[in-house]
Amino acid sequence: MVMKWTGLKGELSKGKHYATLELSTANGEPEWFCLFSSDTGDWAIREFFEVGKLEQAYEWCINQIKNT
Repeated sequence: MVMKWTGLKGELSKGKHYATLELSTANGEPEWFCLFSSDTGDWAIREFFEVGKLEQAYEWCINQIKNT
């Protein structure tokens, strides 16, 4: 499985499910924001990781897609 990167945002997809990973400063500090959702947008699971935890954030996205 390969994550497609555009700048500081990566995306994985499988069927109608998507996992995205991007660098965010929405909470004041830089962090990796992960979002797993359906293409309809009627549900989503999110997770945040510290900047130094990119590998863990990437693995979280992979696991969400694999477990669908």
